[in-house]
Amino acid sequence: MHSGQWLGQAATHQPVMFGRCIARVWALVGVLKNVLKGQSP
Repeated sequence: MHSGQWLGQAATHQPVMFGRCIARVWALVGVLKNVLKGQSP
């Protein structure tokens, strides 16, 4: 999966979509951090 290439295309052709993707990624990162902490809020 060439995520780097996909992100490059998204940033070039669809900046709005790219922004939404970044927001979703950051949300997932927050969830993963909570899971790594032992699923404590």
